[in-house]
Order: sequence, then structure tokens, then C-alpha cells
Amino acid sequence: MPDFISSPIDKYKVVLYGKDATKGNLAAFIHCFYNGKNVMTCEFYQEGSALPENRNAGGRVGLTYPWSHFDAVLDVLRNEKPLFFGFIESTKVGYVSTQDEPVGEGADKS
Repeated sequence: MPDFISSPIDKYKVVLYGKDATKGNLAAFIHCFYNGKNVMTCEFYQEGSALPENRNAGGRVGLTYPWSHFDAVLDVLRNEKPLFFGFIESTKVGYVSTQDEPVGEGADKS
């Protein structure tokens, strides 16, 4: 198995749980897709919760965040492109990232 996993992201789906909807402290998911395949999921846990380890489970990477990161992650997914994620198996470090962007590009007004 490769130590580094990466994929573009071309679609996402947000799932927000209501009170007592899940066991534990899971508050939301953002499922990320590429070519119709769920390649990565961001999991958001209530503040103060112990976060599970980031992981690669059956070809889908799971990245865990405290609830306070939800708006920032959603903002990147909603407003930036192209996007991809990366995951280093040996260290369990994962991220969502843009590609190199020109300085001062600003928002697309088209």
C-alpha cells in the first residue's frame, strides 16, 4: 500500500446531525467525491471531544476535526478550485488543499 494517498475533489455532500442523532460526539460529515466515488470524508466532532485518528479505511480517507473547523473546511470546499486532499499513511496526517493560485486572484465574478 502506498504511504501517500491523494485525489482531486470535484463534489461534496454535507450531513449535519441533530441532537442525539449519533452515538458519541459526532456532529457532522462532509463527504468528498471524485468522479462519483467517495474518496474522503471530513468528520466533525463536538468541541472538547477526543478525536479519532485520521485513517484510510477501504480506500476512503477519514479526516477528523473539532466542530470549530467546520466553517473553514466548508468555505474552502465551497469557494476554491481546483481542490484535492492528501493523506500520509505512516503519520496519519491528512489535509484538504488548493492547487497553486496566483496572488491577488480574488473571487471569480463570472
